[in-house]
Amino acid sequence: MQGITLSEFARQHGFKYRTVSEVVRGVNKGLYGEGHRVAVALGLKRGP
Repeated sequence: MQGITLSEFARQHGFKYRTVSEVVRGVNKGLYGEGHRVAVALGLKRGP
């Protein structure tokens, strides 16, 4: 929605590109760890 690439989002937020890509594609459900932090940053889940 912001018009940036996944790699740019990962770089700006300090995440690994692979994790961001997996969360967006639904491979990583974002239940815990870095996947969860990515999902929260993307607005897919609420933070703690």
